[in-house]
Amino acid sequence: MLIEPSQILESLKYDEGELETVKLMALAAEALLKGAGAYRLNNDMCPLVVMTMVGFWMSNRESEYTDYKDVKDFPLGITALITSLQYSPPDPVDVVIVDVVE
Repeated sequence: MLIEPSQILESLKYDEGELETVKLMALAAEALLKGAGAYRLNNDMCPLVVMTMVGFWMSNRESEYTDYKDVKDFPLGITALITSLQYSPPDPVDVVIVDVVE
């Protein structure tokens, strides 16, 4: 996980009884970012976006049900954060250089 659920609980000031819900929402947020091509393991902004998404879901869970399956379903501020992750450089990958022997 990009950010521990306990950190989200502490930052958003929810009680320990919400830990399992926050954990599931954080996993869902990471899955949505992966599906959107915005998951950046080494980008410092990515955990903050996950926390923002979880906070949005937690604060709106009692309102009328809306299905957040796509980035466009989120408020403009969260959508902008996700879009900036989509256009940030991807995580570095291990590159193996092989000498070719003729």
